[in-house]
Amino acid sequence: MKNFVERLKLNKKRYLKYWQKGGVAPVIIAILLYLIHLILDVIRKVKINTRALGCKGEALCELFDGTKMFVDLTDFGFSADILFYDKREPQTIDYFLSSLNAKDIFFDIGANMGYYTLLAAKKVKQVTAVEPVIENYQLLNKNILKNELRNVTTYNIALAEKTEERNIYIPLKRNWSTIFPPVFPYPPSFYKQLTCQKIAAYSLDEFLNRNPKILPPTWVKMDAEGGEYFIIKGAMGTLKQYKPKILLELHFRRLDNAMLAEILDTLIRLGYHIDQYFFEVSWQWYCAPAWLKKEMRKWLDRFYFHLFKGKPMSLECLKNEELVYSKALTFVQLFLS
Repeated sequence: MKNFVERLKLNKKRYLKYWQKGGVAPVIIAILLYLIHLILDVIRKVKINTRALGCKGEALCELFDGTKMFVDLTDFGFSADILFYDKREPQTIDYFLSSLNAKDIFFDIGANMGYYTLLAAKKVKQVTAVEPVIENYQLLNKNILKNELRNVTTYNIALAEKTEERNIYIPLKRNWSTIFPPVFPYPPSFYKQLTCQKIAAYSLDEFLNRNPKILPPTWVKMDAEGGEYFIIKGAMGTLKQYKPKILLELHFRRLDNAMLAEILDTLIRLGYHIDQYFFEVSWQWYCAPAWLKKEMRKWLDRFYFHLFKGKPMSLECLKNEELVYSKALTFVQLFLS
């Protein structure tokens, strides 16, 4: 109860914004969902204590389609999710995989340990996977070998707006690693045992120019924890010339408002539109029974329906939406074409 009260105080402005935009309904739904999150978080922590998470070493997991995947027991982010549950970001990954075809060239920018890379490689012609964090990169390659995939090429670099050496900031949850400077409003858990690595960065345009044997992408996934701003700035030539489909995880709270507006304006000028979007569930939800997940998804959809008043989602809608700039929302996964 104490944590719940503290969370209410911290999120007072956010809940006020929900009330102003959608009335009492989204506020009630948000509070109910958070109460469920608290319960599920306790369950998850019990599981963590019984599965040796935090110890040195690796664990071999099996994903929902039979793909084998090594995860790092010292990583409390992505690895913890896969260790307990065989499917992460279920709505997003299902829609993504259904959109691929055998001729696609997939660029996985922010490949982590290879979740999207491994699953996509079975469906497309070629995968180029970029991962700057060396620990993730090593596991990415190990997972590719484990699954005997021969159509994947990996690079231990960062993609940004220009060629230079950049810092990559790495928290305990390594899927939160970012080239974006760790300033407010990152949560306190981000700073716990934060480390930093130096990494070579290139723009996507220059990366392709330097590697003419790499086929240009027909699909690009960008999951860079705020770094998507820099990636898009360095990919203008590629996006204009080849117009690949994009899976973009846009982080509202990790970019300032000018950057958010610039990203959305750039995508609009390039002629992109939203095919589908998902406000994915928090990791606590993965340990919920199937019936509860289904119900919570209905509540979450109802929550966003009230906030956006049933309007169809578009880049223009996001660009002009006050909620995007108020930091009342966390992130959205956009499918663009």
